[in-house]
Amino acid sequence: MKLADLKIGVRLALLGGFFFLALAIVALAGWRALDNSNLRSADALARATALNQAIDAARSAQVEFKI
Repeated sequence: MKLADLKIGVRLALLGGFFFLALAIVALAGWRALDNSNLRSADALARATALNQAIDAARSAQVEFKI
């Protein structure tokens, strides 16, 4: 059966189904990318917090040494 032999309603339904499937695939890929980005951001925040605590400890040690 050729696509040209189908009624216009069937062809439109197939087109709509195709676009829905494509939209679902793009949405899932976007969701996965956002989740990955969120994990990287949380990791970077944890590293920045640890670095900030190390800097504060070094400054505190410097003040104690001067006193």
